Parts: sequence; structure tokens; C-alpha cells
Amino acid sequence: MFFKVNTNALGKAGAYTLEDYKVEGDMVYLKFMSSSVDTYQYEVKATYHDNFQDFFQGLVKEQQKVGQSDYAKALNIRFVFQLAALDFKADNYVDLEGMDYLDRNTHYLAIKVDNNGETSLDNENLANLLQISMKASNEANKGKFE
Repeated sequence: MFFKVNTNALGKAGAYTLEDYKVEGDMVYLKFMSSSVDTYQYEVKATYHDNFQDFFQGLVKEQQKVGQSDYAKALNIRFVFQLAALDFKADNYVDLEGMDYLDRNTHYLAIKVDNNGETSLDNENLANLLQISMKASNEANKGKFE
């Protein structure tokens, strides 16, 4: 559901600009620009809830406590915070960064295409597309465009 919310935000703004692509065998590499999902909007929406101090601040404290020792758990806590801020409704969205929605992030993705035209993304590329963590995918695929 978290992924759908971020995808809703980017899609609502028409936030992707394709700059280049390459095809090598069964891989398609994309270079595109996008706006950023404004994660601060989750915090703003959380403050509108009656249980902000108890529930949301409790999640923040727990995430900070486990962040260095258990990254996966900290990430899950963050997702719960963000989804709760939106009342756990997948059709909600948050705003994008800035009022102009200008493309600010460069993404480099690798998409595998099989002989039947079916496409797949590995976890690193999916995390990049959804702006969860862009570093691994960008580092692995940027060289295709240099």
C-alpha cells in the first residue's frame, strides 16, 4: 500500500521525464528524471491525528532505537508511520517536493524483458523507481549512459 501511495503521488503529477534508454540483450536500461515525493508531508498529515503524541511519536522513538541495529525493522516502522498518517488508505497520496514539481532526481533503472515481452525488476530497481532507496540501482546502472 505504501508503494501505491508514492506511485499515486508521482503519477498524479505526471512526474517522469524519459531522457535516454539503452537495450542490451534482454535488459532495457532507462535514464529518467522525476520529482521527489515529499516525505515531510507524511509528518504533516500525522499531526492531524488525535493520537499524534502517543502513537506517531512512539513509532519515531522506536525507529530511532532500532535504526542502527535492525535496518529492516526500522524501515517497516517508517512504512507503518507513513501509512497510518494516511489512514491506511491506498488511494491517498502525498504531495511532491516543491510547488513546481520540477524534475530533481535522476534515476537509472534496469528492466529485464523475456522472450514473451514480460518485464521484471529486481528489488534494487523497484526501490529506485518508488524512491525508497535510489543509490544501489543508480550506481549499478549509471555506467550504461556514460
